[in-house]
Amino acid sequence: MVQHLSARCSQLPGDSYDTVAETDEEGGLSHRWRHPAPPSDGQRMAGSLRRIAMVGTALVLGVAAVYALRQTARSGLGESLLSAQQLMGIKAPQCLRDEEEFAGLCYMKCSLLTGGRAPFRVAASACCVNDNQFFCSLLQSQQAISNSLSVGGGAAIHNNPHAPGVGGICALVEEAYQGLCYPKCADLTDGKSAHRVGAFACCAGSRVECLNGKGTISTSPDFGGSVIPEAKDTGRSYKAINIMDARCDHDEDEFNGLCYTKCSELTYGKSTLRTGPGSCCNCGKGFFSGLCCMIPWNVVTDPSFTVGMSSNGEPSDPHPPGMQVKCSSEEEEFEGICYEKCSTLTKGQMPYRLSSVACCKFPGQAACHNLQNSVVNINLDKSQDLSNALPHAPYMRPETD
Repeated sequence: MVQHLSARCSQLPGDSYDTVAETDEEGGLSHRWRHPAPPSDGQRMAGSLRRIAMVGTALVLGVAAVYALRQTARSGLGESLLSAQQLMGIKAPQCLRDEEEFAGLCYMKCSLLTGGRAPFRVAASACCVNDNQFFCSLLQSQQAISNSLSVGGGAAIHNNPHAPGVGGICALVEEAYQGLCYPKCADLTDGKSAHRVGAFACCAGSRVECLNGKGTISTSPDFGGSVIPEAKDTGRSYKAINIMDARCDHDEDEFNGLCYTKCSELTYGKSTLRTGPGSCCNCGKGFFSGLCCMIPWNVVTDPSFTVGMSSNGEPSDPHPPGMQVKCSSEEEEFEGICYEKCSTLTKGQMPYRLSSVACCKFPGQAACHNLQNSVVNINLDKSQDLSNALPHAPYMRPETD
């Protein structure tokens, strides 16, 4: 006959079990097992508190780990890791001396663009007085916002942000074509076919004849051999020099290192003190203006206030002193993109751009339907040869250019 013996034991604080044993007829132990006893309300509460404590500890450790990684990247430990990579023969491309890396791309340093007023980059087109992104996004007084901040540094003429190691200019013995650098056709053909019209094609004749398909095209594998333009340092770039020596115009407000249209003009004289990229205050200037402008109803906020003034009086992006976001003097803007001038590409014969690949003799499109009055060619879809020759958005240039 099997007898059941039960007893309650506690293995861990708050965890109770019923111990059940079976004995045979001789009184010997046959089987033993344990069933968990139903938890009491107090035990349930204790278990919940333990789980909450574990989750809270995990969150604290996670935040601490992220902070530690961020500090490591800024400290000598990060440099030690980089040195270890170099010892192993791994050399990762780096941004240039006047650049900083943000989200995988190289930008000209905020400290240069804003004259040290807002040295920390927090977005492609935003710099901040401090490196705390939360407070920077919360307080407009800490911000400098403009598309003019989304630029690269170095020697590149088309100074758009770029990946580390690329985005520079072609060598003097090279020519740019569709974003790559090739040996010059003039050198490859002893001047006989001086105009590049393809990756492996050079054309004999005038530039206009080559665009019109009237030139003689030669193709050869030897005409290839392209390379990606390499980013190059220039010490203090012409942009940085211009910014350091310039001042905002008389009709502009300087705020955190950028030039904005005066608040007095934007608000018709009602709010004269700029307190942020998109905010103006009606307290006027004086010792107590800062306290006065902390009162919300004394401040007018409008995204349209984040605007600058170009040298010809037209609205533009806020800009560093002495600079403007625009195409170069050798380019023309068409539908928001900078191209090499049709007048230059066609030697003045077709000076009006119709599209990215078409130029016309007359400004009106009706006359350009006549093939005698227009030229259509993929090689018109280009910018200056000084960089990678790709059409691009307007970029930051000296005001005098």
